[in-house]
Amino acid sequence: MKEIANAKINLALNVIRRREDGYHELESIMLPLAFGDDIILEECDKDYLTSNVTTIPLDERNLAFKALLLMKETYSITKNYHIHIEKHIPSEAGLGGGSSDAAAVMRLLNKMENLQVDIHELADLSVKLGADCPFCVLNKPMFISGIGEKYESINLTEFPYHVLLVKPSSGVSTKLAYEGLNIAKADHPNCKEIVFKLENKDFKKLGIANSLEESALRINSDVKEIKAKLESLGFDYVLMSGSGSSVFALTENEQLLEESYDFLKNSYEFVEKSKIIEPNHLNF
Repeated sequence: MKEIANAKINLALNVIRRREDGYHELESIMLPLAFGDDIILEECDKDYLTSNVTTIPLDERNLAFKALLLMKETYSITKNYHIHIEKHIPSEAGLGGGSSDAAAVMRLLNKMENLQVDIHELADLSVKLGADCPFCVLNKPMFISGIGEKYESINLTEFPYHVLLVKPSSGVSTKLAYEGLNIAKADHPNCKEIVFKLENKDFKKLGIANSLEESALRINSDVKEIKAKLESLGFDYVLMSGSGSSVFALTENEQLLEESYDFLKNSYEFVEKSKIIEPNHLNF
């Protein structure tokens, strides 16, 4: 059985404070994209993982494989499975590739084993795999808070923007982005106000921002260059996703999207056109 593991963008990310346990308190608005990895799951004699790329671990270090083991342990699944990941989402991009792959495995096993587990129960279970996983399991616009484990659905009935994604060959270490974060100097978007505007179809002056940009742009000059280039092309909004190193640009102008894609596609490692998943095409 096959399923798409959708990429995501952080439309806004507000890092509020560093907690005593080392984790960061945050708020974020996460949106699923129509593009993603293809996950194929089939019964076999033993559990194993394959992929079309060699840049991801193909063993227990991979979140998709961890998801398989977690589901087998939690729901007493005795069958073995072969997971194949056809990667389209670049690694270390801030687009949620690994978390989304894991989420797709959980959804597929729920169907293939006829577990009939409520999707919110799966999302709660997926917290054990990573903070982005509950969003990826639910695969719809969400307001995220806490350390990423708290989530609320956003009633996004329309989103008029085309999305252009650009990632340089170089990455940004999430660990270094957080370590280098100066919370006092960083941008702090009002995520709840943005949610209110989205739900009321008020897309002008959304006030989107990403607290991690301040440190990421110092760490990786390629991200800074891409952001400046996209802004100069005339997009409505340009922002780094997550901890980078991908940058997304939003426009209602399809001609600008196409022309910018053609202009940039041979200059960077990864350039992709996409859209937010249409509300009536959401998996759940």
